[in-house]
Amino acid sequence: MSMVIKCVARGGGDLEESFEYVDDNLVQFLLLKFPIGSGTYKRTKYVYVHTVGPKCSIVKRGKYMGESARVLKELGTKLGFECGDGASVLTFDYVVQKMSRAFVSDDGTFDLELVKQSYLE
Repeated sequence: MSMVIKCVARGGGDLEESFEYVDDNLVQFLLLKFPIGSGTYKRTKYVYVHTVGPKCSIVKRGKYMGESARVLKELGTKLGFECGDGASVLTFDYVVQKMSRAFVSDDGTFDLELVKQSYLE
């Protein structure tokens, strides 16, 4: 029997706002939208963050981890990472650094400040 996927929150606010909904007692997925590049090369990347709360029971972890593939299919992206360190480590910089391979600019380099600038525009 598959689990029900429940949306806890959504919105068009700041990325950091989404981290406020991460519960260290649960297994959760965040789907984050990043505008990358500019002009003709501007595109959108969707990144998932699979959080496994450090206070989550081992039974819940196993139960929900078994559903990971189905959840990722529903989210429609394969671009992301797992975070088991708790909500306190989640910041804009942390996510972008973890996903630096996906945020390489058109000239083949990675620049955190450039990613921030694209995101804020």
